[in-house]
Amino acid sequence: MLCFEANLTEQEEKARDEMVYLFNPVLKFLLMNGNPTEFFKYGCNSCRQTAILGAGYLRNLLPSYNISVYEGSFIEKLNGEYVPYEHAFIVASKGDRNLVIDLSRTSKRLLFQETNANMVYPEIEDYDDVVKIGQERLDLDDLLNTDCPEYFTGWKPDKLMEIIKVMIDVLKAKPEEEQLKFCDSIYSKTTKLRR
Repeated sequence: MLCFEANLTEQEEKARDEMVYLFNPVLKFLLMNGNPTEFFKYGCNSCRQTAILGAGYLRNLLPSYNISVYEGSFIEKLNGEYVPYEHAFIVASKGDRNLVIDLSRTSKRLLFQETNANMVYPEIEDYDDVVKIGQERLDLDDLLNTDCPEYFTGWKPDKLMEIIKVMIDVLKAKPEEEQLKFCDSIYSKTTKLRR
């Protein structure tokens, strides 16, 4: 299963499904084809690109939510040892409701979960050994509108976002079976996750 079952509203479920089954596979496809050697050298990791572009795309799907991007410091037990790392993710907030959205993991199920304002990562299966020790909010608008090109594709974020939108529209016009086949093929090449 790609994503955890979560207590989401109907609008949030639709947003989650579009992000998990369309946006994320399209982004991974573009990054993978932009520079395959580098993309696979980095283990298909693209947390900053996924968080920044994902937050920009999510603004259209959840327009009444405040969408923010964070870069956090984490410690996780890997192969018996605790390993520190940096990781980017999205938080969507509306009133008292907070969702943590992490679509860039390659070996853990993806998060589109309700959480509280203080504990960003829920204590759930696959994330038992993940400890967030700090986070910094990034300026999403600056990152989306920068002239600095994305590393793997060499395209500026606004151009990459337009290409993502076009590809998603093309996929939406296809039968659901073809959409899921594309999704499965990308996740199988870039992650250990399976639908």
